[in-house]
Amino acid sequence: MLTTFIVLCLIAMVLWRYLLKIVLAAALVLLVVGVVQVANMAASVVGPPAHEIACSTTGGTLC
Repeated sequence: MLTTFIVLCLIAMVLWRYLLKIVLAAALVLLVVGVVQVANMAASVVGPPAHEIACSTTGGTLC
């Protein structure tokens, strides 16, 4: 009984670590997407020249 409990605890710890990493990775992706969207909005507000500059300087990431 005790060994089963220990094994379950170990499995839970490992899963918790991976779950935490997955949540952090998802949050990071959402943050990057948000920043790109804000940059796109800012570029469209400023005007086409700024958008072209953003496109050329970031290698097409903000297009």
